[in-house]
Amino acid sequence: MPKLQLSCEHCHVAFERWPSAPAKYCSRDCWKAATVSTFDYAGWHKDNRVDQNAKKSAWRKANPEKRLAIQRKWRAANKATIAANGGMRREAIKAGVDKSAVTAVLTAADGHCTYCDGQFERLELDHIDSLAFGGKHALNNFLPACRSCNASKSDKDAAEWIFEKHGINGLVRAVYMLENRQRWTPEASHPGTVITIFPPKKAKKRKARV
Repeated sequence: MPKLQLSCEHCHVAFERWPSAPAKYCSRDCWKAATVSTFDYAGWHKDNRVDQNAKKSAWRKANPEKRLAIQRKWRAANKATIAANGGMRREAIKAGVDKSAVTAVLTAADGHCTYCDGQFERLELDHIDSLAFGGKHALNNFLPACRSCNASKSDKDAAEWIFEKHGINGLVRAVYMLENRQRWTPEASHPGTVITIFPPKKAKKRKARV
């Protein structure tokens, strides 16, 4: 049986394939170049975020030894980076605010992640300007975030990452939080009260029955 004479849809080079295994591309490199350029990976991950996180969490629980092996391998290959980042973090934290102010920031969020606006039992402290790139451990560089958003942002540019992942609404939430940062200090509230950055929802007024 003679081979088919085909033309690659990416590089347009002629190639041969058996009739039982036709193909659009002459090589794997052409297939990657053609599909990667058109496939919206960021959109796919955004639409399947919950499922992907669940699968990752299940894999980590089912494979603790493999997870530790991967972590050890990365740490062994990146000792200089870990030492440099750890030193910068320690210096920034020493020169920054105390633990009570950090607690006030997290309490003020009332469980809301600044970026995705989700409600969580536990929040983390995200540094808008990463400590690894010279950011300060100070109140005006804090935003409360969920674990997923904090890990995703990492040391990326805050404005670009927020707009890419959460659009204009994410930027508005971040700006609103920063504009109200003077309310984050422990002295800003009376003892026994909870600071709330997000404004409470107004109760709907019911019409009196006649």
